Amino acid sequence: MIMQNFSLAATEFTPAVHFNCKENQLVLKGNSYPENPSAFYAPVFDWLQQYLAQLNPDTEVQVNVEIAYFNSGSSKMLVDFFDILNDKAFNDAIPIDINWYYDPEDPDILEYGKDFQADFRAMKFQFIAGEYDSSIST
Repeated sequence: MIMQNFSLAATEFTPAVHFNCKENQLVLKGNSYPENPSAFYAPVFDWLQQYLAQLNPDTEVQVNVEIAYFNSGSSKMLVDFFDILNDKAFNDAIPIDINWYYDPEDPDILEYGKDFQADFRAMKFQFIAGEYDSSIST
C-alpha cells in the first residue's frame, strides 16, 4: 500500500495537521480544543497507525508540535498521540524525534512538553522557543 500524505487545515478550535509520509515529518500546529476531541483525532490516529505500520526499521521520524493552547480533552488526545509514537519507537527501535515548540512567554506549554518527555522516554524531545516554520514541511 502506498501511503498518501494527510492534512487538515487549522480552525479556531483545531490544529493544522500535516503528515508527510515521504519526508517522514509529522506536524501539529495551532490550538486544540474541539468540541469532540475523539472525533477530530480519530482519523489522525488511523492514518498515524497505518503510517507507522509500514515504516522500514531504519526510518527516522520527525514530529513538530506547536500547540499554543489545548484543553483537557485534547490533553488526553496528545497523550494517545505520543503513546502510539512511543510504542513504535520502543517496540521497533524507530528513532522518533519530537520538536516541541513553545512561546517563551508561556511557561505552561513548555512544562506540558517536559511532562510528555518524562512519560514517553523512547522518543527524543527537543524544546524550541519560538514558532515552527510550517513552510518547510508542507
